[in-house]
Amino acid sequence: MFTPGPSLDSVFGVQRAQADGHAAPISVFEDHPADSSIDADAVAARQLGRALAMSKIGARVSWEGTLTRLGLDPSKEPERVELQEQMDKDWEDVQILLDSTKRKRRKKMKKHKLKKRRKATRSSRLKLK
Repeated sequence: MFTPGPSLDSVFGVQRAQADGHAAPISVFEDHPADSSIDADAVAARQLGRALAMSKIGARVSWEGTLTRLGLDPSKEPERVELQEQMDKDWEDVQILLDSTKRKRRKKMKKHKLKKRRKATRSSRLKLK
């Protein structure tokens, strides 16, 4: 009733490689000559160096790309920073007085409660007269 399927050895061709006289490679990369591993090491080192450099300056490159997409010149960025610092110095002397939102809300609620209490006690105050 049950017939066994093909074995794993026949599926992966291990027996065929051993019959040809070649040993099956342990790793995918072992069937390449040694020269290509030197090239691969050089490529890996170059990619690693680029990744390291990009991780250090990635934010700056991204910012320059954003400025370029917005139509601004990234080379004029230092001038823009100096102008921003000058503007910050100019605004140091200016004081803007702001009223607290919390204070306004508290005042409004106090007024509302007082109004409500006056309305509730109005009849008793009128009776006293």
